[in-house]
Amino acid sequence: MADWQRLGYLAGRGWLWMTRAGFPIGLPARGTTAADRRRRAGGRREVRRRWPWLLRPLVWLLMFPGWAWGSWRATRELLEGNPDLARTHGAGVIRATALRTGFAPREVVEYGLMTSKAPPNAWFCEHEMFGIWERLTPPKARWFVANKLAFAQFCADNNLPHARTLAIWNKGTGDVNPAVWHEGIALKPMEANNARGFEAWTREGDTYLRGDDRLSPDALAARGAMLSRDWGVMFAQPLLELHPILAARGLDGMPVARLITGQWPNGRVQLLDAYYSAPLPGKVASNAGYGPKWPVDIMEGRIEQSQSPLLPHDLLPDVPGAALPGWGVAAEAASFGHAMFPHAVPVLGWDVAFATNGPVLLETNTGISFAVPQGTRQQPAGRQAAAELVDAWLQRL
Repeated sequence: MADWQRLGYLAGRGWLWMTRAGFPIGLPARGTTAADRRRRAGGRREVRRRWPWLLRPLVWLLMFPGWAWGSWRATRELLEGNPDLARTHGAGVIRATALRTGFAPREVVEYGLMTSKAPPNAWFCEHEMFGIWERLTPPKARWFVANKLAFAQFCADNNLPHARTLAIWNKGTGDVNPAVWHEGIALKPMEANNARGFEAWTREGDTYLRGDDRLSPDALAARGAMLSRDWGVMFAQPLLELHPILAARGLDGMPVARLITGQWPNGRVQLLDAYYSAPLPGKVASNAGYGPKWPVDIMEGRIEQSQSPLLPHDLLPDVPGAALPGWGVAAEAASFGHAMFPHAVPVLGWDVAFATNGPVLLETNTGISFAVPQGTRQQPAGRQAAAELVDAWLQRL
């Protein structure tokens, strides 16, 4: 079948089922509960609310073939990186399941939704969860978590473990004294994600090294000022060193654990899940791309084996079984931080580095989809405490 014929076929199926615009057509999936269906219906409703109601029919018409095209393209990219999937499941089955369930092809494979007995509504659909959290998260909260300096000040005010700020540059100027720098330096933009603009400089004698570059403290301060002309505001923090227990497991750079906390409408805060994320080869930060991830036992802080079918398990570092040093401190800090957070946010993802001197809160994030915990544990979030959290907040909408 030619590509254009395949696209026409997928577009036709899209008309019969559902789209990412949030307009479902068809019968509820078998094996799911009424709560599961209400949860997914709530997610689709919040996705639809992105557009004025008069435009929704037009969006519906446009998104049907668009979702079909997106599923076809995403499936092809997924199979290019995982050729064994084509032999195991077949591209057509993956694409059809994506169209039928409304999940992305990667989610379809990772959650095993191709089987006839799979209950797709028990799993959290990533884009639908983003719709729910976007509606429930105040704009001020999204700004707050994007502002790394505001987050560092919040941690300092609440005695939470964090990296202290050594210098700040704003549009090329700043009151900086590099003579007090005695360790490696991390240069960061105030507002950026996925490690964009991040630079790690290690200390060697009286100079700083990064790749083939060597700078004096004054020259490094000048570089921070220069970078701030592009990024607006740059700041410097001590460069963290990975705890020896974790470094002995073959990890490099600075892996982080993401601790997911939830806050119920009545104010109760609970640690819901956690996973450990390592940088890609040659990267310093774990969020600079999509490196390997492992689930973490939230009671003991022990890294567990990932069950995801999309990870090359034979090529991963020997991490499962390691206990994260200072886990109790990290879990308590994340929960207390959520309780003291200046804005009401249902769910937060706290990125924690387990450094030589103990756990350090790096940042927090809104809009947590639970995709990684679901994939690495092979357990639907709709059967965990996170489902109770979503249900409680959906009653408020």
